[in-house]
Amino acid sequence: MGKQSLTRLSQKRTQIAKIFGTAAHAWFNLAAANGFSKGKESRDLIAKEMTSDQLAEAQRMARDMVESNPKVMGE
Repeated sequence: MGKQSLTRLSQKRTQIAKIFGTAAHAWFNLAAANGFSKGKESRDLIAKEMTSDQLAEAQRMARDMVESNPKVMGE
């Protein structure tokens, strides 16, 4: 992937973080936990744009999603 493509991808992730914030982080976190490398990359990039309170909320959301529906973890 070229540098220009990576820059555009990073900009899109930043836009997602601003629009969807904690929900986007929670979903990318679940994707990462299920072994999707792009989920981890996206989660980590979005995290750079979030406050510590937003990160804590996103992690709580991800835990709640798993507790209410364990199938999101591929089980």
